[in-house]
Amino acid sequence: MNLTCIINPHAGRRSSPREVAEAVHRVAEPLGWQVATVLTQEPGQATDLVRQATERSDLFVAAGGDGTAHEVATALVGTEKPLLIIPTGSGNGLARALGIPTRMEQAVDLLTKGERRAIDVGKMNERYFFSTAGIGFDAEVGRRYNEAKHRRGLFPYFRCGLNAWLDYVPQPLTIDLGGERLDEAPLLLVVANTDQYGYRAIIAPGAVPDDGLLKVCRIMQMSTLRLLISLPRLFLGTLDRSRYFRARSASEFVVERRNRGHVQIDGEAIEADAKLAFSILPKALTVIVPGK
Repeated sequence: MNLTCIINPHAGRRSSPREVAEAVHRVAEPLGWQVATVLTQEPGQATDLVRQATERSDLFVAAGGDGTAHEVATALVGTEKPLLIIPTGSGNGLARALGIPTRMEQAVDLLTKGERRAIDVGKMNERYFFSTAGIGFDAEVGRRYNEAKHRRGLFPYFRCGLNAWLDYVPQPLTIDLGGERLDEAPLLLVVANTDQYGYRAIIAPGAVPDDGLLKVCRIMQMSTLRLLISLPRLFLGTLDRSRYFRARSASEFVVERRNRGHVQIDGEAIEADAKLAFSILPKALTVIVPGK
């Protein structure tokens, strides 16, 4: 068995790259596995590193946050090569949604104690996503968070959210679900493959990553007071009980807005076209998760 471990040395403060590498070696070497450990140096590099190693590796480990997991998983879609996420980042949305422990040692133990699970992969135009893709307020918050020079974490994210709330204006959207057309100007639209953003924030209650469907969630415009009242629902998993929450499920649909702009994909803000075609690739990624 050949294992490639991709470590983002800049992700969070949970475990050092050395601690992660040593833990992986402690589990793998007694089994005779060959381990190659690579530290990323810049965003986007992990995808290229995994593609270069796909032929010679049987198993991949992504140690970092949601960005690292996204980059490694992108290179593994359709390969059937299993991925273990070691969540050393801040939000760790995909790992949490899959039930992977946030303690590094417990996550590494899944190399021998976990089981393989095939999950769906979302697609927005030509880009994959594994947890969520968002249009609107969350994309604007993500843009500000990624551009700001601060430590990662929940409180800096809330600070960016507060600043964005003061001047964000929702934009009109058309959602074409095939047999149904919705013309709305929601505060945000989240296309969810899993139920959460990260930090245990449940944005799409009931979404599961292996049902062949994407959950199209919209949060409608509300007052500041109503937002503060509703915010606890995000962390209690009861957002779907709010009258400001609307959702549909679909395997493919199209969202159109007036102009190009930012979207967020697995927490990272990027520029995207005005027309966004969403679809799902059923069970196109193999991950290692805790056994039932």
